[in-house]
Amino acid sequence: MSYFSKNSHTAKFKNEQCENSPLRNQCPSKKEKRAIVLSLAIKVIVTVRFVN
Repeated sequence: MSYFSKNSHTAKFKNEQCENSPLRNQCPSKKEKRAIVLSLAIKVIVTVRFVN
């Protein structure tokens, strides 16, 4: 599930989807009871697109 707000984009993943990721220790997501939540500011998304 994902959703947008005015200043950010948030995605939620099941815990099982992220547990075995080789990049888990580099991920800025937060673990909640039922999901892993990743929120990114729109400014960060735009900056990454310009750099790449």
